[in-house]
Amino acid sequence: MEDHKDGFWEPYYKQDGYFEIFEDPAFNPWEGLKHIQKKLADGEPLPTNYAQWLGEAIRLSDEDPDRFLTLLGIKKKQGKPSPYPPDAWLQYGSRIYEMEHHRNKSPEQALDIVARELAAVYLDPPERRTLQRWRDTYRKEVTGWEESGYPPDPRHK
Repeated sequence: MEDHKDGFWEPYYKQDGYFEIFEDPAFNPWEGLKHIQKKLADGEPLPTNYAQWLGEAIRLSDEDPDRFLTLLGIKKKQGKPSPYPPDAWLQYGSRIYEMEHHRNKSPEQALDIVARELAAVYLDPPERRTLQRWRDTYRKEVTGWEESGYPPDPRHK
């Protein structure tokens, strides 16, 4: 498989939030992995697009092997499409975070408030663990706050 030039083959995010690289419909994920293996075996640097594809799949998988294989495009995503917008983690995660940190609500209170708000909007509101995942993703991706229970120290940015 040749390296694509001039951004012809670039990784991107699809609407469902999964990292995929099917901009080039001829791309075969197994061939991509074989290409990476050959480059590594030959001691050559990886082309940027391949490094991004593999690196983002590792980063976004959260050490979940099924999600990792899905992100690479090797395993098909299972289940029905999400009824929530692709940026739900950002929209509702920020709402939960706001409740916890600016309105002095406990994590449980914040989740309950947002769950009630969503129940009024969606016929099938998200499960509590989905709300927790959205909050945790927001904390990690936007605020840099891991689940340690302590916000990041602004002096160390």
